Amino acid sequence: MKKNIRKIILILSLICLIILVAIIIALSTIKSDIDESSNDYDLPVEDSSIYEEELNQNISLVQSENDFFTLESQIKDFFLYYKVGNKNAIYEILDTQYSNDNSIASENSTEILSNLYKMGENNYSQEIAYVRESSAKPIHYIKGTIENNSEIESCYITVYWDLDNGTYSIKPITENEYNQYISEELKEENNFSIEEKQYNELEKITLTDEEKAEKYFKSYINNALYNIEESYRTLDEEYRNAKFPNIDTYIEYILRKKEELQSMDTDNIKSINEFASESEYNQYMNSLKFKGLQQYSFTSKTNEKSCICIDYYGYNYIFDITGAMQYTVILDTYTLDLPEFIERYDAGNDQTKLTLNTGKIIEAINNKDYEYVYNKINETFRNNNFSNISTFEQFVNTNFYQINEVQDFTYRQEGSVYICTIGLKNKENESDAIKSITILMELQDNRDFEISFSM
Repeated sequence: MKKNIRKIILILSLICLIILVAIIIALSTIKSDIDESSNDYDLPVEDSSIYEEELNQNISLVQSENDFFTLESQIKDFFLYYKVGNKNAIYEILDTQYSNDNSIASENSTEILSNLYKMGENNYSQEIAYVRESSAKPIHYIKGTIENNSEIESCYITVYWDLDNGTYSIKPITENEYNQYISEELKEENNFSIEEKQYNELEKITLTDEEKAEKYFKSYINNALYNIEESYRTLDEEYRNAKFPNIDTYIEYILRKKEELQSMDTDNIKSINEFASESEYNQYMNSLKFKGLQQYSFTSKTNEKSCICIDYYGYNYIFDITGAMQYTVILDTYTLDLPEFIERYDAGNDQTKLTLNTGKIIEAINNKDYEYVYNKINETFRNNNFSNISTFEQFVNTNFYQINEVQDFTYRQEGSVYICTIGLKNKENESDAIKSITILMELQDNRDFEISFSM
């Protein structure tokens, strides 16, 4: 019996020994693994990969409208200080390294601007802004223009933001330096610090969505009136090719709408000093009938942002935004079938399709785009009633208002034809009676349609 007990104790001891050896081996392996990977923890997190990421961000367009107009405001202030002779403000805002490299002190700080630009009664306007992102030290590369006595010259500026200290600084650069920075041939690292001074406090502008929409809307209106080639360039390429195959057709379109565009140009109202009498000034103000942005909406998807504006006259401006104040624009919803239209049309019932198509017709008539509507008219009906587009234009002028707004819409179906009765309100004089017009519409494949009118 005793022999059996000794045997059991021996077996249990061996098992315990084996378990102990296994534990020792396992612990040794874990320690070895820790030793081999210990180099991963030599630096604190803030000094390793995150820091490297901060220093190596790529150049990209500024996306935030708030940042874009904050930068514009800072540069405008910089030039304003020159106009009022505040040398100390200019010196405090100038980048310290730039001042040191160019032997600039407070006493001679205005000379740097007069040597670089034709300074005078200048107006600064910002065109485009790039940024090397950083959570605390973003660097911005700006292209703008200075207008002085009807002369316009380009200017290029770097703006440094130190968000830790709530400060900023400015450095004038050449066009070549600007191009090298945004192409990353030259590269600055986000590891600077800007001392807080009296004039370099960073105060960010915060715009509402309505104010942002107004910025895009006014940008197009201003270009259409005063820089027609630039406004032509900003048209969406596919839309431009379909609607305005050359700039001459676009110029004709703008001239046709010039009075309406001017009525929305609230930034260029003449002053009373430009008139011989107060009565002439009052007559001028009463004739303007200033209108403007009536509706707006922003939509955002992955890497896509758009702003849809509708003015007083019901005209559409669809901005495809690639960066703050960088956009292409489409000026109607009928020349091209936009993705939103296609989605609604394809998912809609007959009433939805009839309503959408009617909207295209009314928008085209309001735009005085008679050719679009003329080409939608059934060929037999067109040949019998409108010998040419001029006779159709006469029909429109008799039966429609200059600016029409759909008040009500009903329809009935007879075979494949839908008889649509539309009540039209005069957008310019809402006291006018509602005009009723009947459009016969036949839906076709690929979202196309054909119309005729009840004569």
